Amino acid sequence: ATDEEALASAGIPEMNTAIVSVGTHSVETSIMTTALLKQLGVPRIIARSTSMLHDRILRLVGATEVINPEQEAAERLARNDLAATQGAATATMISAAQTRFMARSGPLPRAAASWRLEGSSAACPGPR
Repeated sequence: ATDEEALASAGIPEMNTAIVSVGTHSVETSIMTTALLKQLGVPRIIARSTSMLHDRILRLVGATEVINPEQEAAERLARNDLAATQGAATATMISAAQTRFMARSGPLPRAAASWRLEGSSAACPGPR
C-alpha cells in the first residue's frame, strides 16, 4: 500500500473514498499510505489510529476522518456500564476522564472509576 505506482495502476485515483485500516504495529505504513492517497487525489480518506498522536499525524497528511476503535469501544462501555447504574451524566464524566487518562498511559483501570475528576467537587463512585 506504500507503492505509489501500484496504487495508481489499481485505479485508486478514481475512487471517492479510501479506508486505511493497517494493523496496530504499522503506524508508519498507515501514515505513508494516507499521504499517498491524498497525493493521488482521493477526496475522502478514512484512517484507523492507535493513539492521539497518530490521529493528529493522519489528519496532517490528509485523512478526512480518523477512528480509534479501541478508544471508541472503551468510551461506549464506560457510558453503558455507568448509565445502567448511576445515570448518563456520570457516564459522560467518566468517559471524559478516561479519554484524558488514555492519552497518557493506555486504558483506564477499573479502580479509576472512583477517582475525583479534575475541577470537580464530586467523586464518581466505583462499580458495584
